[in-house]
Amino acid sequence: MNFTIRQKNNKTTKNGFTLVETFVAIFILTFSIAGPVTIAQKGLSSSFFAKDRIIAAYLAQDVVEWIREARDTIALQGYDENPATAWLTKDQGAGATDIAMNCVGADKWCAIDTTKRFTVSGSALSCAGEAQCQFLKRDDANGGVYGYAVGVATQFRREANIVFQDSRNLSDEAVVTVKVHWKTGLFDRTYTLTETLLKWQ
Repeated sequence: MNFTIRQKNNKTTKNGFTLVETFVAIFILTFSIAGPVTIAQKGLSSSFFAKDRIIAAYLAQDVVEWIREARDTIALQGYDENPATAWLTKDQGAGATDIAMNCVGADKWCAIDTTKRFTVSGSALSCAGEAQCQFLKRDDANGGVYGYAVGVATQFRREANIVFQDSRNLSDEAVVTVKVHWKTGLFDRTYTLTETLLKWQ
């Protein structure tokens, strides 16, 4: 009689993941998703800042061009030399402009409404101090121009200051400083433009 002994194979096969493998997989998955999301978020915030900074640069340049136009118009109309700063601050017909009353001086900041001519009353409004001017409004009904009278309130404040350089007491040079303030995210931002205007006549 022949007896065959069969051994039973008691080995069990594993068909799942261990807890450590699961945590490693979750860790890898989290970082593979978080990286691109962080990059996209930083790209979006940078693009918002860039857009706001471009708008601020145009708003500042708009004021400089407005003041330059005032200088040129006064020069073409002709003016007397009293006061010495008349080449930028005195209109032939109306006398002293809002520029002279509200914008000229070391600590005088004014809000210039570039939708109005410099000879119009209220074109340069006095501000309580730096960064104290009122918010600009965007008038979408008239092409998206920025002013103070009509439109939707924006996050931008704009102010201007003019200081005459009295070299040889001629007051033939004016330093125009324009600042635009706004908020992007949690941060307050300021764009500053300084331009020197000369008496060209």
